[in-house]
Amino acid sequence: MLSILQAKKAEVRTVSRLEKYFVPPRSPEEFKVCRLRPFTLIGFMEMGKTTTELKLMKDIGEVLYERYKLEPLNIVSKNIIDALKWLDDNKDLLRDLHYVNLFVDDVLFSGMSTERTKNKRLAEKIYANIRHELEKRGFHGVLRLSFAGQRWRLIPPFFRNSPYVDFKDVITHDREEKWWISRMVGKDYYEFLKYISRKAFDQWDDEIKRYSVARHFTDGPFILDIEKPETPKKVYEIPLGYSDVEIDVNDVLSGGKKKYRRDELLLAAIITAKKIDPKLGWKRLAALMREQGFQFDDHAFFEIYKKAVKVLEGTS
Repeated sequence: MLSILQAKKAEVRTVSRLEKYFVPPRSPEEFKVCRLRPFTLIGFMEMGKTTTELKLMKDIGEVLYERYKLEPLNIVSKNIIDALKWLDDNKDLLRDLHYVNLFVDDVLFSGMSTERTKNKRLAEKIYANIRHELEKRGFHGVLRLSFAGQRWRLIPPFFRNSPYVDFKDVITHDREEKWWISRMVGKDYYEFLKYISRKAFDQWDDEIKRYSVARHFTDGPFILDIEKPETPKKVYEIPLGYSDVEIDVNDVLSGGKKKYRRDELLLAAIITAKKIDPKLGWKRLAALMREQGFQFDDHAFFEIYKKAVKVLEGTS
């Protein structure tokens, strides 16, 4: 399929071809404001969005060091609210730093819900003002902000207007979603995305995930090839719920209007699990909760576990 597209003069670019967009022609420390370089990734789970982003982080970091002797700050977060709170708590990392790679695989916009909840509105406001948010925290230089979502129609408008958009697949039954993607990339590239999707899921082919179809706002679509997965030396991964803001269950799961904090969800889950199997210890429960997607440190979880045990003792 790739050879057929190449015969039709389809362009294949590697990550290094994107350097001109991501790496400035002069040192980032010379900028007196925060310069923004957004990048949008759209794709189903396990289709290589994070792998693509980590490859970008590594290659861009190497170019920055080679040209300007600068090392970027690499951050991975599940929502922008957590990322901003983490930056507030780690302001020392921004000191004398002039390039930030921030990847947000945003759980608030990954589901099927079109409801505009309080947290979604807050996140969209932060995205729209992210340059100024970092400037208020004393940062000047370049922020390379990558956003990952599963559905084109459900991501914030801010990221639908990114100069670069990267489509990983067309794994969806939504006809309108398919129509939009086909309009964005054209017939031939759309067929290539279908080919990638079938190979990845029907044939369990992980190698094919190195390819995607990206679109530049003036140059149009092309095939992006990350060649091989690589990761930067250091990446800060922010736990989901770090900011401890109220999480609307409807943002991630279907149904329900009540709002919960992460710790309340963990407390309820621990109590339920202990009722089913009283022999479960905190370490096994922590492993089970992490399998369900929760992120936390052991000390925080142990405190919640002790609270759950007290609740159970009081009801026995």
